[in-house]
Formats: sequence, structure tokens, C-alpha cells
Amino acid sequence: MSVEKKISVCLMQISRDELLYALKQVSGAVEQSQVMQILAYVLISGNGDTASILASNSEVEVETSARLFAPANQPFSITVSCKKLMDICRALPEGALIEFHQDAQWIVVRSTDAQFKMATLPSESFPRLPMLNEGVQLKVNEGDIKSAVERSCFSMAYQDARFFLNGMLLSSEKGKLNCVSTDGHRLSWCRFEGGQDTDIPLQAIVPRKTVLELVKLLRPVDHELNIFIGEQAIEIHAQHFKLKSNLIEGQYPKYKLLIPASVTDTANVDTKILKQALDKVAILANEKFKGARFSFENNSLSIVSSNFDQEEAVSSIPIEYSGKTRVVAFNISYVLEVLNVLKTENCLFQFSDKSKGVLVESTAEDSGSYVIMPLTL
Repeated sequence: MSVEKKISVCLMQISRDELLYALKQVSGAVEQSQVMQILAYVLISGNGDTASILASNSEVEVETSARLFAPANQPFSITVSCKKLMDICRALPEGALIEFHQDAQWIVVRSTDAQFKMATLPSESFPRLPMLNEGVQLKVNEGDIKSAVERSCFSMAYQDARFFLNGMLLSSEKGKLNCVSTDGHRLSWCRFEGGQDTDIPLQAIVPRKTVLELVKLLRPVDHELNIFIGEQAIEIHAQHFKLKSNLIEGQYPKYKLLIPASVTDTANVDTKILKQALDKVAILANEKFKGARFSFENNSLSIVSSNFDQEEAVSSIPIEYSGKTRVVAFNISYVLEVLNVLKTENCLFQFSDKSKGVLVESTAEDSGSYVIMPLTL
């Protein structure tokens, strides 16, 4: 069926680049649901010279704004498929002007040499998370929390039966904000100045999906960001987006007890050289467990990997270590993930005779601590 030439109502005019950028911001929250078709749509509403673009999967909601080419004639609110609209934007040339028209039960998207008749659903049916009326507000630096989240989120569990591990702990205590994640095999803990200055700890377990969206949305900029934490939900307001999310209920493990309290031996290792050595031994490591045996002895570290075919790879590197001989097995991927977020040329492997976990930290900073539990090979 061809699109009718006469269009009844023009809703908005917007630059293709402006719209595509906004859609990319919110698209991570879109869900291709067979149960609720509208979750694959975005809610676009406008008034004046700004449009709001919002996506939700009923658990996390992301909203951003876009400048209109010309002020809208009247307030409007529509829904349209996020994926199809992004595909349309990508197919149009940069700088193209896009018009949205309401035509009975359809949305017609027009550009210079193309026109698309798209299905729409009632905007009032779009699922919205409730507003957070009560909670605690934190003001933090956007660049600081981006760094902390990125440097700790890789330890989150995925579909673990212990549901409280399938996310990140965000806690504020004595003026510091802590980002903590663990899957039971390793622990990541990053902190920075900017939490609530109170003796009563504030804790929230943010779901994995929400954390991964934050990694994409947050920018390394020196801007103030507001976090509102309630009993069951969290809201994050930045200059370029707003995010709402439910929280995970449950008691997070007392992570500080997992940090070795007393260090008996410390190995100072060149981060780059260690990464190169791990890349080599990973070639013949067991594909399922990715394990390797680390031998710390007399200023030397020997790393050995093997597989079911009895193949073996060995790499030895110099280190600064004068403690007793220690042989531990680690998951190579776990060690590499820690090394990739450390910001210094050297790192410290710290051993405790009272704890199985090995503490890995940078040599020049104290904002990140990582505990890796040994494997049994």
C-alpha cells in the first residue's frame, strides 16, 4: 500500500545526526520482547525546540534530549520502533533533515528523497518506571564515577543463583563512593572522594544491565552528576542523559573481609611484560578453564599452562620478589582483566598466609584493589 501524499499533522523537524546520536544513547535499554511489543519502541515527546527520546525494558529506563531543527507547533508524544528508526537514520546522508508526520494510526518519516510509513503504538501505553519520591542524593564527578565503574564492573556475576552478585554494589561511606563487584572467584573494589559524608553507610546493588548501560553513557568529563538512591530504585542525572533503574534486593557480601588484612610477601611486577607473558601462555591453556600455574621465586616469575592434549607453554619474566617460594594457579583471563585497568607501569601481587585470595594493586595509587582466588589444577 502506498503512502498517502497528504499528511495531516507535522510533529517535528530534526537533523538526522542529532536524532541518530540520541537513539544510540538510549538503544541499549531497548528490549526485543515477544510479550510487550512496545518495549522495542522508543517514546519521543517534544515541546518547543527540544525533543525527549526515552527507552525502557521495564527494569532500566534511559532518557536523553535532542535539539529540534525548528520549534514544534504543539506538544506531541509518539512511539516508534527504535531499530527501524536507527536504520532509517543510517541510510540517510549526514546533515539530512527529517520530518515526522502523524497520519491517522501511522507515523510518516520524511527526508529529501525518501518517505517511510511506520507503525506506532499509543504513547500512554509506554511503560514508565515510577518517579523516585524519597531517597538520598549524592553529587559526584562524572569522570570519577566513570573510571570507578569501568575499573570494577568486569567482576560482576552473570546469571548467578546468588542474585545479589549479578550487579555492582554502590556504597557511600565517610565521604567516599565505593564501586564493588564479585562473582565469588574474584573481587574488584574501586573508590573515590565524593560520597555522602556520613557515618551511616549507604548501599545499593545496581543490576548488571544498568551498570553496562552506565559504562556506555558516562563520559570522562569534569561535570557534576547527581545520584538519587531510594530503597528499591536509583536515578542518575547527567548533563546528557537520565537513567532510572530498579535495585537488586538482598544483602551484599562484606567485601572488606575478603581483602587480605596482613600481607606477608609482595611481588613487584612490570604490568606490560606480564601481559605479554600471559598472552603467550594463553595459546596452549585449557580453553575452558584458561588456567596457568604462577611460580614466584627469587626475583623470577615462571608461568606454565597446559591443556588436555598435554601441550605446554612456559614463559619466565624477571620481577622484584624475595619472599618464600609460592606456586599458585590463576585464571589467565581474570589476571589480564585486572592488568588492563591498572594505570601504573608496575603492579603488586600481595600474599597473605591467612587468606587464600591474592591481592593485586597498582604501585602508585590506592583507589583500586583486586582479589583473585587461586584455581585448583
